[in-house]
Amino acid sequence: MSAPVVIGASPPPELTASVGGRSQLRQMARRFRRDKFAMAGLIVVVVLCLAAVCAPLIAKLTGHGPNQLFPNELNTVFGLPTGPSMHFWFGVDESGRDVFVRCIYGLRTSLIIALLSAAIATAVGVTVGMAAGYFGGWLDTLVSRWVDVVLAMPVMLFAISISSVCSVTAAGCLGGTVQPGISLVVLLLALFTWPYIARIVRGQTLVLRQQEFVHAARGFGASHLATMFREILPNLAAQVIVYMTLIIPNNILFEAALSFLGVGVPQTTPSLGQMIADATNGSLFIYAWWLMLFPGIFLLLITYSFNIVGDGLRDAIGQ
Repeated sequence: MSAPVVIGASPPPELTASVGGRSQLRQMARRFRRDKFAMAGLIVVVVLCLAAVCAPLIAKLTGHGPNQLFPNELNTVFGLPTGPSMHFWFGVDESGRDVFVRCIYGLRTSLIIALLSAAIATAVGVTVGMAAGYFGGWLDTLVSRWVDVVLAMPVMLFAISISSVCSVTAAGCLGGTVQPGISLVVLLLALFTWPYIARIVRGQTLVLRQQEFVHAARGFGASHLATMFREILPNLAAQVIVYMTLIIPNNILFEAALSFLGVGVPQTTPSLGQMIADATNGSLFIYAWWLMLFPGIFLLLITYSFNIVGDGLRDAIGQ
């Protein structure tokens, strides 16, 4: 016979814990774990990120640096690439450099640029979009019109122009404030991607600011800043995380495109896009297929895996 129910008694601790644990993020994580493709993509992302982080260690174990030159295995001279072998798993390029080590370092470069630019764009977009949606009025109008202007710009054309101007000399541009290299590419990507996040966050904030919990917080004396970051922002976390995982592969491809065109990272910094561009010089890839195949595989894997993870998160939050 079951125990009698006492009116007014507190619920059992296990029931309270189970109900309290059903937050939006936990429910999304539970649904995400059921998606086998998304989990497979997450595993690939983790493995590639670990490989990128451990790139110096991998280079030390192989004894091959990313820009270290090795004589050709056939005739001990430079200039003729050789295919994969026991000592060079992905072969050697026309300059005598280890393609495998350069792919790992190129992946490291792409991830650093993509993650940094996505973090900056997310921070700016969330702050600006939340302020515009919360306060409304002239601030909302100003932010919305500026976002429309940025989204109307030909992004690739502007990025090529700015990167070319700042890369003419080692001093950079704006009196040396903007230096060519990874920092310039990160700045360009963040500059042109924050409006997308700001527009999404603004729309969500317009809905959330009308909710009762926001009015209750204001009624208890919470400041505007505290209301935005303590009440509204936690309810935007899931959407922001999903969108951030979707812009990271776009940033990787954008950096690869700039490096492919020769206006991305310097030649001394390995990049997947730059390696693919080098393979096209003089149709080198026709007889040295490994110079384009392996960088292309790495680029495909990292972008496809991030897209799968982003789609899985979007499906999890939409259920």
